Amino acid sequence: GYCGTVSDQVIYQFLPAPKVDAGLPMTVCADTASVALQGSVQHATGGLWSSSGTGRFTPNTTGLQTNYQPSASDTANGSVTLYLTSVGNGRCGSAVDSLELLIEKAPVVWANNAQICADQEGVKLSATYFNAGGVVWSTSGTGVFAPNAYEDSVIYVPSADEIEAGVANVTVSTDDNGLCRAVSQDLTLLIRELPKAEAGPDLTYCVDQEVTLVGELEAGTSGYWTNLNGDSISFPVQVATAETYVFHVLDQQGCTNTDTVQVNRVEPIDFDLSPITCHDLGEPLVVEPSGDVSNGTFEWFVNGTAQNRNAPTIETNIQGEYVVVFSEGNCVSTDSTYLRGNPNIFGPDKVVCEGDSATISTNQLPNVTYDWSNKGYILSGDGTHKIEILMTGGSQVIGFTMTGTDAYGCQGADTILVEVRPEPNLEITGGVACMGDTLVLDATPENGTDPREKFIWMLDGSELEDSLAVLNATQSGMYEVQYSIGACMRADTASVTLNPLPVPDNKDVVLFCPEDTIAILDAGPADAYLWYHNGSTNQVEEVDVPDIYLVDLINEFNCSITDSIEAQEACPPKVVFPNTITPDCDCPNGFFGPAFKNVGKFQLWVYNRWGEVIFYTEDPNEHWDGTYRGEVMPIGVYPWRATWEGDSDLYRGPFDAQGKVSIVR
Repeated sequence: GYCGTVSDQVIYQFLPAPKVDAGLPMTVCADTASVALQGSVQHATGGLWSSSGTGRFTPNTTGLQTNYQPSASDTANGSVTLYLTSVGNGRCGSAVDSLELLIEKAPVVWANNAQICADQEGVKLSATYFNAGGVVWSTSGTGVFAPNAYEDSVIYVPSADEIEAGVANVTVSTDDNGLCRAVSQDLTLLIRELPKAEAGPDLTYCVDQEVTLVGELEAGTSGYWTNLNGDSISFPVQVATAETYVFHVLDQQGCTNTDTVQVNRVEPIDFDLSPITCHDLGEPLVVEPSGDVSNGTFEWFVNGTAQNRNAPTIETNIQGEYVVVFSEGNCVSTDSTYLRGNPNIFGPDKVVCEGDSATISTNQLPNVTYDWSNKGYILSGDGTHKIEILMTGGSQVIGFTMTGTDAYGCQGADTILVEVRPEPNLEITGGVACMGDTLVLDATPENGTDPREKFIWMLDGSELEDSLAVLNATQSGMYEVQYSIGACMRADTASVTLNPLPVPDNKDVVLFCPEDTIAILDAGPADAYLWYHNGSTNQVEEVDVPDIYLVDLINEFNCSITDSIEAQEACPPKVVFPNTITPDCDCPNGFFGPAFKNVGKFQLWVYNRWGEVIFYTEDPNEHWDGTYRGEVMPIGVYPWRATWEGDSDLYRGPFDAQGKVSIVR
């Protein structure tokens, strides 16, 4: 046409489409609580997760990295599809990707508890399982599984400790579980204690004596008897030889136990006692059994009272009926006698001096006649329990026998030995000495000693505790010694005088200061003196050295004692302080502290100008170096205060001083 050409331009922009990747397919076990997801989205602002099942996403459905928790329905179905859809796609449509989540079934296992009797060699255990390749058995104890621990059915043999405890704890677990965790079940095996089978102790009966056995049963158990051959036994039975019987016990759980008892046969014992026996009372009565009594027990009865005596002998303290009973198991033998005591004749042996008349006697009993004899010869006497004889013929031992006979003809006798000794030659000698000295009185006989001899010492009529032949006399007076061996006795006397010792009357301690004075030591009143340090015989001594000085005091009886006087140093304390110091210099006044002497307790304070303590010590040898907390103090004046005590009670104090010290450089 007549118009010019007209043109226009359209620009088309092609945007990239969203891309979504939900991840690869996965397989998990039903015991997995949560599955981690790793999705990715391109060309979109994000993604949104969803499921074909009923599980849930945590923490949310919008995170590309999130977790999926399968529901029970998902697990039952065995699989679920998870979808990831892009969001924020702009002008483009949504993109979707999915992954398949397969869920394998979890393993299952179960087995039943069991119980066994303690004497069984093991218990059979069986396990049922699903979704696993097998099972494995384990125990908390030390028992063992047979044939091994990896069979469905095993025999478990408990250990001795488990049997004693009465229980064993066993666990069965799944094995070869694939992706799943193993599951297990704990079993409790009760180990039943065997019923108590108590047949009783082995028994002994007399030959041809009837036997009846009764076993002990607990509640809920039953029992019966057999012999070793298994033959049933009914009691009572009568046999002539030894026999063993078995007691069988069964409880309600079917556990059984047995015990045995042996019945022995022995011949009765004969003692052959006389109806009446004369016997020395106090001496044991001994019976003579006719057979072996090593396996039995004895009992004795005296006048009907049990004596608690298990022996073929019995002490005989009284007259009366004595019954002996011997028991070997249930076989009992007995015999008796009426025991009459022989007259109990006794008398003391004697020791007499040669030439003395000795009265020899025994105890006196009613209705008993006495006969005295010596070496088989009857002696003259008055027919009673005593006789008097003059002892002559030198040293010797003579035996006199007394025989007593009672109205029943029972006799008792005793032999009294009389030792004839030479007369002891006894003499003690007194004397004069000082108090504190020992005067020895010796009463040892000149013609010999004897371990049986006794000594009694008297002082002015009062008996002393000393009982030896030699006495150390420590008091003045008249001493008497009485010597005896049995009835052989002698005595002697002696006078002892012990003069008094000097009595010290002086000062025990004399105080002085060696720097200024001397010590004057006065020994006090006496008749003579002897000083140990220089041999002086003066009463008064002057010394200038602190020490303990010894002196002998001698009285008119020439009796002496040693006394001591201590010359003790006691000087006043001296303390001097400097008024200036130069810290850090190698010079005498580089430190602040006292020059001192005779000082005991000590304290020193140094202050700054504000009154703050910058140095303190209780040791006079410790001096201030002019510093405080490691820093040198500036030039200036520093107040100080000190207190101290002397090193002796005389100058104890306390003392104090104060002043100022200047730091200069």
